[in-house]
Amino acid sequence: MISILRLTKNVGAAVRKYVFRRPHVKQYYIKNSIPKTLKGEYRPSHWVIPEESDSFTQVCIGKTADPNYEKKITTFYQGDRILSRCVDVNNKPVLSRDYSYCGIYGTYYNDACYRRNIITKTYESGDTFKPTIRAYEDQAVVKFDGDPRTRVIIEKNTIDGDNITGIIKECLPKSLRKKIGNKFLELKMKFVNGILHVEKQSSNGAEFPKDQPLMPFTFLYEPVKKLEALTRFFLARRGLDNMKIDISIFRFSDDTLMGYFSPSQRAIHYNSEKLYNLVDLSAHECEHAYQHSLIGRLGKGTSDYERDCYKVMGDLKDDKLVKEASKYLIAFENYPSDHAKQHFEYWNNLLEVKAREAGKKADEEFENVSSLIRRQFNFGFKG
Repeated sequence: MISILRLTKNVGAAVRKYVFRRPHVKQYYIKNSIPKTLKGEYRPSHWVIPEESDSFTQVCIGKTADPNYEKKITTFYQGDRILSRCVDVNNKPVLSRDYSYCGIYGTYYNDACYRRNIITKTYESGDTFKPTIRAYEDQAVVKFDGDPRTRVIIEKNTIDGDNITGIIKECLPKSLRKKIGNKFLELKMKFVNGILHVEKQSSNGAEFPKDQPLMPFTFLYEPVKKLEALTRFFLARRGLDNMKIDISIFRFSDDTLMGYFSPSQRAIHYNSEKLYNLVDLSAHECEHAYQHSLIGRLGKGTSDYERDCYKVMGDLKDDKLVKEASKYLIAFENYPSDHAKQHFEYWNNLLEVKAREAGKKADEEFENVSSLIRRQFNFGFKG
């Protein structure tokens, strides 16, 4: 005879098995959906429809445990390409992702590949105008030749105030992933006085270059943040981090100029329409700031910035620096008013010659560390 106690235990065990082994019970379910439909049928909401969009889809998801829960995912397309994906929970914006494409731009061995950029924004308390965290993501998408599988190289930033996480990750198709495994490099960094400082690094299947001061910048992809941080870095390298030099980025009326240093304004200005070759550009302009600091320390400064350099750093003691500063003073006094790139006097002015050399040297230094990282993934982007 089976005891009541034993029967109770058996029944309890059966109930527990039933309760904890219910994989068929889904936590979420699709309440309704709208298949791809012309953009004109979209009901206006707090989301901005991309101008290039021609259609959209929408999926509403419910939660089994909460009848009042509703997640709405709206995706805008141009043809087959996703332009934007927006997520609401209970009619409040939570997340949006904006996609841009560079088209087919190369091959990985014999496989076609293209690049896309994704900007992800998260929102707090349903405020569509103040995203709290932004993620900037570059993806190299490789379509294997004659095979539907896709290999993706992701270079991503997540920026939250002064904290930033940079990651490079190789995502392989499942069949290859089991054999080889995905690779990744990840840096957790912090902006301190505008300069990147590494707090933690981790990796799998790849290694970080050692003793490379520009290494953190290979994990920073958002151009404005990158340009500002590089500028602060090169100013500090030249001992000018305490000289209160401003950085401004705006659209120039002269679209031939990429940037310039103004000693009278104590500022480096960058053209917001020319944000490329950022390492070369920032090192070039910071070198101009250094040149004017030497002129100031020679006792020949005419701007407040140059005079402050003399007050803070003192006069020049080294004969080599005195000669260098004297040459910069002469070059500045003979600096041409015509800044056209093809202008002979401008191109051969010593200030510009030395600034170009500084930019080229910095770019080579950055390329060395970038290539060490990219080679481990067999693919990547030059920042």
